[in-house]
Amino acid sequence: MNDFDLVLPPAVDVREVGMRDGLQLEDPVPLAGKLAMLEALVATG
Repeated sequence: MNDFDLVLPPAVDVREVGMRDGLQLEDPVPLAGKLAMLEALVATG
């Protein structure tokens, strides 16, 4: 056993929050642009 075994969790969850948080930093994005972004994110799997 090394020091990393004592610190790292066995698993992590990664969540994409760009649709919620990322767009708040931009000028208003038209609905068509939001839908295109959502479709691109879904296509990544």
